[in-house]
Amino acid sequence: MKVNGAAALDGTGMKGILSLDGKDVRQSRALLIAPWEPGEVRLPRGGDFVAIVGDFRDGRWVTFERLSLNGSFTIDADQATCLMLLCPARDIEHRQQQLTEAMLYPERITGY
Repeated sequence: MKVNGAAALDGTGMKGILSLDGKDVRQSRALLIAPWEPGEVRLPRGGDFVAIVGDFRDGRWVTFERLSLNGSFTIDADQATCLMLLCPARDIEHRQQQLTEAMLYPERITGY
């Protein structure tokens, strides 16, 4: 994905991207990725990001696995049916709670 020629995420396979911290996806420190097919995600910036594979069960975020990142990660066919939370390791719990609250209480989402 590129915005004005600057890569937000690079890789293969189609996917949707949502910023969870209200920042432009190029600067966001919390992204939700919805893969539509297997592929690879390459991060254009460094940092202490982790990728959490999960989905919603009864409106609550459920983590299936945590992926190691070396600037990129691969999405296999099973993972392509899930969502992926990309954020710094220290923010995982906060972002998982944010996702659960968004599903259970969408009327509380600000900015929409």
